[in-house]
This record gives sequence, structure tokens and C-alpha cells, in this order.
Amino acid sequence: MKNLFTLFILLIMFSCQTEVEFTAGTENKLTGFVDFGSFTADFKSDGARDSNGNCCSVEQWMIDSGDEYSADQLGLCIDNEGVEIKSIDPDATGNERYRIEITATDFFAQPNFCDNYNWEGIMHQLKINFITNELKDQYQISSGTFATENPSNIENPFITVQYYVYRFSQSEGYVGRYYEGNIANLDIVDFNTSEDYASGSFYGTAYRENGMGGVDSVMLKNIVFNKINIVD
Repeated sequence: MKNLFTLFILLIMFSCQTEVEFTAGTENKLTGFVDFGSFTADFKSDGARDSNGNCCSVEQWMIDSGDEYSADQLGLCIDNEGVEIKSIDPDATGNERYRIEITATDFFAQPNFCDNYNWEGIMHQLKINFITNELKDQYQISSGTFATENPSNIENPFITVQYYVYRFSQSEGYVGRYYEGNIANLDIVDFNTSEDYASGSFYGTAYRENGMGGVDSVMLKNIVFNKINIVD
């Protein structure tokens, strides 16, 4: 009888728990850090084109795009973020597949470049995408040599992360670099297609071949997105 009473109390406790709201980061924004490391420490900007002449740290740039404007106005802004759902096989009834792509663009010093031309000498963009055969409320994906998803998915989604960075210096002008990788962890805790937003976190590593035939990398860490728009 005592065990039954304890079980009854536990059932009441669990049934009364409310859904935990995702509160990390800043609502309607994607933020995070990109670590270049010592090998690419010379990849810097002198901030010559910034009206204030200021610039950021050399080895770590911060992604700080924003969504201060409505979804309709975002097309007018260079700095923004969002999630796209692209149907790969629209005619394959019952066997649909979707490419889900998270994009964050941070070109200027302000959260959104809609009406302010100040910038920090660095421009960068992050893209995270994977393929799934089902639109779900949540995704937990670890991608590397072998990609897995929990709960399991027939597709075993493979994350592709792309990182583009451009910097300006007075002596060399614009220099751009492109990094790509598949070693990543993506945790989408709320993929809400009814209200068109997504929340979650990400970290990963992207690589590029350097001019000496070697490989260098950047670490993408503490990436958090909180209710960023799912756009058509």
C-alpha cells in the first residue's frame, strides 16, 4: 500500500510539471563565438573603414546578428538570421525529404544593418544544414565520421557547417576565407512550424586548406539561437 501511495504522489508531481521554456541567449537572435587559434591570429582587420577606427580581438570574433525587425523587413537588412525548410523531393508523396538550413549573417557592427553604415572591419556568415525525412518538434544530432540522431532517424542526418569570413586591412584590402566541416553537435529543442520559430544550440569545427598545403580550422562554440524566424 505504501508503494502504491508513493507511486500515486509521483504521478501527480510529474503530471503537474509545466513545459520548460528555452531561455538561453537573446530572443530572436543567434549569437556565438568563432575561435581562430594561433595559426590564423594574423587574420585581422585594422578597422580602417570603421568610422570610429575600432576593431575587435584578433583571435575570436563574435557572431551577433539580430532580428530587431519584422520578418517582412528582414529582406532589407544585410545582418539577419533565420531558418529555411527546403523540400528536396516535393513530388515524392510519403517519401518527402527536407533540407533544414540555419543561416546567420553578421557584416556590420550594429545588430542589423538596415540604417547604419558603421562596421567593425570583419564580415562573416554561418550556415548549418542537414537533411531529414520528417519535420519534427526537436532534433538532437551529432555529426562526424558517423552521423547519428537521437531519437534515431532512417536518414542518419549529416550536418554540414559552412563559415565564410572577410576582413579588410588598409595594406591588403579585402581578404576572404571559407571553412567547411561535418564535425558538429546540433540540439534544436523547439522547432515550431506553427508559429515559425526555432530555438536551440550548436557547436562544431570547420576546416580549410591554407596556402601552404596544410589545414587550419575554426571552432564554432557557444552558438545559441532563441526563437529565430523560420522563413519561407
